Amino acid sequence: MTMYNFRLRFKIAESYRVKCDLESVQLIGSSKPERIRLVSGEKGSPINEGIDLAIIGGPYSSDNKASIAAFKSKRALLHWALISRTGIYFGDGKHRSGLTKAGLEWANEKYGCHIPNDMLGIDIYEHSEIIRFASIKVKPTVDRAISHLVDTFKNEYYSDRDSIEKPTDKLTLASEIYSSSFFDTFPRSRFVTLITAIEALIEEPSHSEDIQRLVDEWIKVAQTRILDSDTRNSIVGRLRDLNRQSIGQSGAELVDRLLSGHTFDNKPAVDFFKYCYDKRSQILHEGKLTDNGVDLWKLANSTEEFVHRLILASFNASS
Repeated sequence: MTMYNFRLRFKIAESYRVKCDLESVQLIGSSKPERIRLVSGEKGSPINEGIDLAIIGGPYSSDNKASIAAFKSKRALLHWALISRTGIYFGDGKHRSGLTKAGLEWANEKYGCHIPNDMLGIDIYEHSEIIRFASIKVKPTVDRAISHLVDTFKNEYYSDRDSIEKPTDKLTLASEIYSSSFFDTFPRSRFVTLITAIEALIEEPSHSEDIQRLVDEWIKVAQTRILDSDTRNSIVGRLRDLNRQSIGQSGAELVDRLLSGHTFDNKPAVDFFKYCYDKRSQILHEGKLTDNGVDLWKLANSTEEFVHRLILASFNASS
């Protein structure tokens, strides 16, 4: 019977480390049916020596079961990264470097085992007692306790959050975007990335029926009076968007609900969100801030604290 494993490879932000001098640490189980480990990305090196790490699980009786466990592991790892405020990066699920087909055949023969190309993200493969991964690799650190990773991972892995699919999907996306911001060393793009993480959380509810009827009237006018089809379709599409609250309005309501009473940069949470969203719009629409006196380094750091608390509050609210 063919068995399957999963491998979730990720990078931890350059200035951070998981404080563990072992090459492998058990996260879930110690025997069948489920065994999941955190391992160093480089064979023979302890976990705390590099930024390349991986979570390996298996064996599973089907590739679907391996895939489910992989995505649950990714969610649990993101939850740890959020709580510990640690940047992790999963890549885009594509092979970005490695050996050619001929190179892999040579390596398989030389080492006498299955050697697929290494890749960031989730990889499902047939179970093998001996397997290696091929890759080509051409600062100060902040330690994160391995015990905290194990405990947080285990608690989230066995949580009942699976029963709320939509919030989980949005929280997962927001957490990924937030974590990826730690890899961005430029304050302007880091700031925009952090605001995008907030946008990923936001639901845009519909306006009242009176407003929707008014919008429908405008749509009928546009459909009858605008002759050019491309322009008409564009205008009608933008009018339909008016049936729902704006991201700014919905975001302010979300912040008020989850962070009421908190302040950031001496501003109430809602005012801070509106301020940040205005600055984000200036950057994206004007290419720069209209106020040259804004310290983007400081603003990006304050925004990271704000987004961290907002996503964590969303996780707790969805429990």
